[in-house]
Amino acid sequence: MPMLRLLGCGSEDGGCPALYDTDGDQLIVQGIATIDGSAVYVPRVLLSWAEPGMQLSAEDTETHGTVLIAGDPVDEETLGKLLLDVGEGAVAVAKRPGTGTVSA
Repeated sequence: MPMLRLLGCGSEDGGCPALYDTDGDQLIVQGIATIDGSAVYVPRVLLSWAEPGMQLSAEDTETHGTVLIAGDPVDEETLGKLLLDVGEGAVAVAKRPGTGTVSA
């Protein structure tokens, strides 16, 4: 189970949306889950929470200010550390060098 370090959060209670760094080679992205759980919708501002040298790949959506980030399933122990509400989920994405910008 990876250690989590909060990089940014869009709510005062530490819930959704959020971006976490891990002590491994992944980032955890918390947002509104897709039906199959393979991706989450988050506000575009989440991309700016990535630290220098990190990049997230995201797909623009037709909803103003929202992007879709696809990733791998997050293990149950890590999910248990997150404040998830109904309809929310999290995905693990590889840490990649970059500037935190959107790439399609």
